[in-house]
Amino acid sequence: MKLSNYIRVVSVALLTTLISTSAGAQKLYKWVDAQGNISYQDQPPPESGKLLEEKTVAQGKSNAATATGNQPTIKVYTVDSCAPCAQVVLNLMKMGVPHVELPLNDDREAQSLILEKTSSLIAPTILIGDQVLQAPSEADLKQSVIDAGYEVTE
Repeated sequence: MKLSNYIRVVSVALLTTLISTSAGAQKLYKWVDAQGNISYQDQPPPESGKLLEEKTVAQGKSNAATATGNQPTIKVYTVDSCAPCAQVVLNLMKMGVPHVELPLNDDREAQSLILEKTSSLIAPTILIGDQVLQAPSEADLKQSVIDAGYEVTE
């Protein structure tokens, strides 16, 4: 599956899931930067970014995350046709956590960065500040988001 098709499929699945949650609405922006990196965030893209999609999504209290200060950027390195990658992105979106999704397939620089921080290339790899998670469980991902300064309500 091509990366663009994968992104489209994941986007539809993620947005459908978010729209089906309970009351409370917020905007979700999908945009691409000058390097071709796709981001899903609750803020519009900077002037240098290109808006791909804007949705109003429902957000339930049980999975809402809010910023509590200066949180590190969450980077999710993914590969094509990767169900665990899609699940991590879905979990972050359900928590309302802004993040940047970066392709790992053909990006030698990203691969070198991951290998420098770990001893293996595993997708998904998530960088939250200096913390590295490779294919984390939902519970580990949630705890790492909380540890990074996001408040996740139960």
